[in-house]
Amino acid sequence: MTRGLTKRDKASVDTLWFRDEALSDPDSLQALEVIAQEIVEDLEAELKQSVRR
Repeated sequence: MTRGLTKRDKASVDTLWFRDEALSDPDSLQALEVIAQEIVEDLEAELKQSVRR
């Protein structure tokens, strides 16, 4: 898929532009366990929604 994207006009796989300068201080970030738990909760909620459809 990436090969096809890079052949397109104006395509870029450079993610440096995506960096959030507000998150550059590692001490201000949430613990990885907290982030992982939030991801799990979000995925479980989406799974429940998709089963109901």
